[in-house]
Amino acid sequence: MFKLYPGAILTDEKGNKFVAVPLLPKSEFQSSRLAPDQIKTLRKHRGWTQSDLAQHSGLTQATISNIEKGKEKPNPSTCIAIEAALFK
Repeated sequence: MFKLYPGAILTDEKGNKFVAVPLLPKSEFQSSRLAPDQIKTLRKHRGWTQSDLAQHSGLTQATISNIEKGKEKPNPSTCIAIEAALFK
């Protein structure tokens, strides 16, 4: 038996890679945002540049950069857009 941590990268028998995503009640979803370093790690794992993530999330590259550097704290709708892009 092994422990599965949110954000862990899994590979199936065909070589497809997946990111472990916790299933949370809606009430807990707001407080379970990705940290800036997690966003950067997941983005790089997908092989995306900041511009790629911006395009997939509907945000600007500057916004992604500022969030990853911790210069900007994203609002809930921005977090949802980033998470939706990274976990789709």
